[in-house]
Amino acid sequence: MKRCSKCKEWKELEEFYNNRSQRDGKTNQCKACIKANDLTPYEQAYTKWQGQVHAEKRKDYWKKYYAENAERERERGRQDRAQNPERRKQSSRKRLLRQYGLTPEAFTEKETEQNGKCAICGQTNNGKTLHVDHNHKTNAVRALLCARCNNVLGQVDDDIDLLQALIVYIQKFAAAPPIVPLKRPDKAICPKPIRDKPPKDKPARCKPIRKPPNEARATEKPIRIRKGPSRTKGIKQTQVFAACSECGQTKFMAVIGLCWACYARKHRQEKRLKLK
Repeated sequence: MKRCSKCKEWKELEEFYNNRSQRDGKTNQCKACIKANDLTPYEQAYTKWQGQVHAEKRKDYWKKYYAENAERERERGRQDRAQNPERRKQSSRKRLLRQYGLTPEAFTEKETEQNGKCAICGQTNNGKTLHVDHNHKTNAVRALLCARCNNVLGQVDDDIDLLQALIVYIQKFAAAPPIVPLKRPDKAICPKPIRDKPPKDKPARCKPIRKPPNEARATEKPIRIRKGPSRTKGIKQTQVFAACSECGQTKFMAVIGLCWACYARKHRQEKRLKLK
């Protein structure tokens, strides 16, 4: 006989698991207590890695994940509902039983009594399941309503005075004359505006005559001045497109009157003369 350290009961040795580390070769707790306290592998992992210590981290992680992958999660939910329609029905039945104490049989019976129609407006819910209406104070189930009537009752919070005020308000403006919207005139009826002629001292505007590209660029001022590449040793480059005085070809000018090729050739000649 051995006494269990958990339930404090004396039991036979067969009621204990073997444990070589103990003096008598048996565990201190009996098999029944160990089974009651043991967790499944999933629960052990959850307790070890997903405890209350990391609750805020998990909350922040999933909040950020759903914000970045909102459309992906919506698509996954739509696919899951299409592939497993029965799962959604089971979830709805569990919620009804947990929240209102309404079994699936009781819900079906109440729906049959109402012929599948709303208890207020007498219309169907567009092919969807009717909503359970309950008293918000006693939580007692009253009837099945469509989505519109259920939302209206929820907005007014079952306030009879507010509902009567809404009825008086609607009846007050029921006999008001309708407002006829103004129609825009047709394009054929609406005449085009007559433009006044320009005064004699101010001639009418016309498009300027465009010059040929080469002549226009040759006469224009440099667009901007910047330092050239390293081979020019800091010589300022002007973006002017004109005819070179050496070769006679129309190119971008390195300096006034010389293109880049002629300027480089002349620069090399001057450098050779200095070396001599």
